[in-house]
Amino acid sequence: MGRDSTLQSNDCTTFELKSGDDANLHQLKTMINLLSDTEKLPNVLDISSVLKYTAVNAVIANEDSYIGERARNYYFYESDGKMKMIPWDFNLAFGTDTSLRKDNYAIKLSLIDADVKAPYFSVEASARPLVSNLLSQSVYYDEYMQ
Repeated sequence: MGRDSTLQSNDCTTFELKSGDDANLHQLKTMINLLSDTEKLPNVLDISSVLKYTAVNAVIANEDSYIGERARNYYFYESDGKMKMIPWDFNLAFGTDTSLRKDNYAIKLSLIDADVKAPYFSVEASARPLVSNLLSQSVYYDEYMQ
C-alpha cells in the first residue's frame, strides 16, 4: 500500500492492496482515523518504523517519498497487529528528482543541505499528518532526531 496518498482521510482508494485482505484495509483505515490521536496511534502503528522512514528519506533528500510533494513510494505492512511503514524506490534520492522542477538540473544541492528538523520537501507539514502529528510530540521528535 502507499501510492500518492497523503493519509489525510480514510479514503483508501489511492492505495493498492498488494497482499492481505479487507481486514488489512480496515486496519489501515483505523490507523488513518487515529492519526491525530497520538495516545491511541501506537496501538495500531509501529511508530519507530515511521520515524526511521522519515529520517532516512530526509537525510538522503528523497523528494519522491511520503514527505515529498507527491506523497508516494512507501508501503504499510501489518505485523503483530500493527502497521509498519516500509520504504520503497530510492532512485530519485539525493536531490535528483528533476520531474518536479522547471530548471531540470541533475541535482538540487539545496535539498542535500536541507534541515532534517523539518523533513518536508515542497509541502507544508500539515499536508503530511502522519509525520507532522508524530513530530509535534516531543517524545517522538526526540526519537526521530536520534
